Amino acid sequence: MLNEVKNEKLIINEEEQFEKAILFERDKQLKRYSTLHYKRVFNKTRINEF
Repeated sequence: MLNEVKNEKLIINEEEQFEKAILFERDKQLKRYSTLHYKRVFNKTRINEF
């Protein structure tokens, strides 16, 4: 049982993987930008409590 080897060919669509990588990077950069923008706006606001 433990000595059995499983050989399997995988079919990888390179274009699809490339598109997924682009989407991942774009989402990561947009998230970073929005977080920085939110922090910048939050730090510039002044809250008046009466």
